[in-house]
Amino acid sequence: MKSFFFLGAGKVLEKGFRMWKAGKNADEVVEVLDDAFDASKPYKHLEDSKHVGTGKDFTAAQRKKIYDANRKRNGGVLKDDDTGEILVQSQKSKKGVTPSQNEAQIDHIIPKNPDNPSIPAGSNSYKNAKVISRQRNRAKSNKTSG
Repeated sequence: MKSFFFLGAGKVLEKGFRMWKAGKNADEVVEVLDDAFDASKPYKHLEDSKHVGTGKDFTAAQRKKIYDANRKRNGGVLKDDDTGEILVQSQKSKKGVTPSQNEAQIDHIIPKNPDNPSIPAGSNSYKNAKVISRQRNRAKSNKTSG
C-alpha cells in the first residue's frame, strides 16, 4: 500500500483537486481520494445514514458499528486495520489518566480537517473509517498518511 501511495497517489490527488475546483460533490471527491489512501476501506459495507457529511466526527452509533465489524472480522478481538496489532477498547476520558497507547481509535482516512489545504475535508462516512491505535492516530493527526 505504501508503494501505491508514493507511486500513484500524486495523480489521484491531482484528479481529486481538479474535481474539487470544478465544483464536484464532496462525496465524489472523497471517494477518489479514499482510493489513494486506503484501497481496502474495511467498513465500506456498512450503510451510511443521511447525516454523513464532510468535517464531521463519527457518531457513537457509527463507532459501535465499526468496532463490532472489526471484532467480527477478527474473531472477537479488536485489531488495528493496518498492522493487525491487538488493541484495547477505548475508555471514557478521565482527568489525570493517560490512555493506553494501544487503545482503539477510529481514524478518518481523509482527515476531517486536512493539513494540506488543497485536500477537501474528509467525511464521517464508513468508507472513510479505519480502526488504528491511539499512538498511530496521534502521530497521523491531520495528515493523509501515517
